[in-house]
Amino acid sequence: MDAFSERVLERVDPVLAGILRDAESLSPVPFRVVAGHRGLREQNALFAAGLSVHRFPQSPHNKLPSRAVDIEPLTDPSDLADRAAVVQAIQMAAAEAGVLIFWRGESSPHLELI
Repeated sequence: MDAFSERVLERVDPVLAGILRDAESLSPVPFRVVAGHRGLREQNALFAAGLSVHRFPQSPHNKLPSRAVDIEPLTDPSDLADRAAVVQAIQMAAAEAGVLIFWRGESSPHLELI
């Protein structure tokens, strides 16, 4: 993981952080963790902008440590095939660890522990 991702992962559930680190070696596409824990102001601003479906404190991003992350491929963040390849690697790492991960879907960067 790059330094930015590692800073984000400091406030993410250690099980989820470990899965993401394991997925890095499985993914054919390099990726970055762009969001983990969100506080009150950030969460409510994202909700107001229509970029989150939850107000604070209902999002799994609001737990400390965070139970959710947002990821993006380092190739082209808008490339849905690259995003899907990254998510598939994360899901493989989660399955190997015996952990369930929820992904919001094709165009979403959001993953969370179930």
